[in-house]
Amino acid sequence: MEEKLEKVEKEMERVTKRHCSAQKETVQHLSKLIHSISSCRAALEASPADSNVAAPLATLEAAVKTQSDRVQKSFCDQHNGIAKLSKAVDAAFPPPVAKLCKPDAFDGMDVALNSAIVEHLQRTGRLQIAHTLMKEAGLQQESFKVERFRELNVVMSELRQQKTSSALAWVRKHASDTHHGAALEFRLHRLEIAKVLANGKGKAVLEYVRKHMRKFLEKPGYLKEIKHIMGSMLYVNKILSSRYADILDPAHWREAMELFSREWCLLLGLPHVCPLETSASVGCAALPKLARVAAVLQQANRDDAWMNADEMPVEIDLSKEQKYHTSFACPVSREVATEANPPMRLLCGHVICRESALKMVKRNSRKFKCAYCPREMSLTELTEIHF
Repeated sequence: MEEKLEKVEKEMERVTKRHCSAQKETVQHLSKLIHSISSCRAALEASPADSNVAAPLATLEAAVKTQSDRVQKSFCDQHNGIAKLSKAVDAAFPPPVAKLCKPDAFDGMDVALNSAIVEHLQRTGRLQIAHTLMKEAGLQQESFKVERFRELNVVMSELRQQKTSSALAWVRKHASDTHHGAALEFRLHRLEIAKVLANGKGKAVLEYVRKHMRKFLEKPGYLKEIKHIMGSMLYVNKILSSRYADILDPAHWREAMELFSREWCLLLGLPHVCPLETSASVGCAALPKLARVAAVLQQANRDDAWMNADEMPVEIDLSKEQKYHTSFACPVSREVATEANPPMRLLCGHVICRESALKMVKRNSRKFKCAYCPREMSLTELTEIHF
């Protein structure tokens, strides 16, 4: 959005410059034209009554044509600049999305929507607002989840202030339940060492490593980083200009916060990214394509053609992180599997949709062959696959 607004600003500057220069040029062209008319008039008045006036008039005609062409060219340049500005504005400010939404899309889903909003508020630390919404919407939530959310916000708040005590305590408490607890604990200790190094206390680094990081020597993948930390002690007073400056990189704090949030969500059985945030991101990515489809259908007088369908009118490209539900496309029919047309595993291991199997059975009586190998089987020998 910021890049698009910058483009609008640049186009606006170009249009303003063109307008100013065109205004000056137009005044100059008109002044020359007035001068040509005055000269022609003076020449005609000074010439005898029986003289030939064709030559002065021809000169005037040529001058009028030249100056009018130049004025017209100047206006054309302004028009082109305004057209580019209009396109930049349209790109930066898309049309209203009201026509792209189904009015009844969320009918009967009040509980799900309110729950998603409550979870988002809890994740972002707005616990009091979340509690008020739950009370007004009549939602019920387990007390331990509320406490977990409060715990998450306390730890994340301290990490933003570059404090690791609460995060380390949480990691030690849930060491056996987390997937990457050791990696998270190591990163937190490394952040504490970075704070000590920044204060120029090389001896304190050695003491901290001996006290807290000895156990990581026995685990694979940590020895190299520990050696890197130990080497930084030699440059404690000039670490920013040494090869060990990366230890003080502020990005390590963001990485630790990201890993802690991920581990916390996994422990609670929640997706790492808030579902409401994911929905909003996917919706924003889909809007430009949907707007173009809506514009095409509007021109064809079919505004609501895709509103009655159960699927999107165009395919929306999603990132890997935004794909939560596995989908299966039948290799025979190229159709996506649904509850009415689920994927079926054949005896040979290949998978096709049920409707494709039924069509193959009709063509070959009771038994049919796999479309990808010569294995023969009957419909009763297929196994439905559940994702």
